[in-house]
Amino acid sequence: MIEDLRHEAIRDRHWLDLRREIRGGDFDEKSDDFTLEKVFELHLTEYAAKIAELTDNAKKELKIEV
Repeated sequence: MIEDLRHEAIRDRHWLDLRREIRGGDFDEKSDDFTLEKVFELHLTEYAAKIAELTDNAKKELKIEV
């Protein structure tokens, strides 16, 4: 899941989709405060399947863009 969140294909629009999906989704992924602790605080592990799907779609989109 961490590798998915860090993947280069993830764009702002994907982060927006993730924030909409999760409860308490008020976070800034570019902030220094977005740490592993914050990931657990936001219970992102509960959304691992959604994150994997989002990253897979982002990879496909990047492939098309390139």
